[in-house]
Amino acid sequence: MSTDATQGAVTDGELLARRDRLIEQFTVGQAELGGIFYEMAIRDHVRMDVLTKKAAQLQRVDAELAEVQRELDGDAR
Repeated sequence: MSTDATQGAVTDGELLARRDRLIEQFTVGQAELGGIFYEMAIRDHVRMDVLTKKAAQLQRVDAELAEVQRELDGDAR
């Protein structure tokens, strides 16, 4: 049983590290999306296909982050 407890602790640590990486990816992605839109807007050449693709990437990271957080919350109970 102590092996299971050790594996659980490693899993929690891995989940926390994954969550931190995803938070960083999400933050960078938001900044990039804003920067892309800004550059397009000042040139009066907004390309929705480019913005939509970047937003979809950001949504995938956000969904993965929510999944990891649910796993962490479930382990905390």
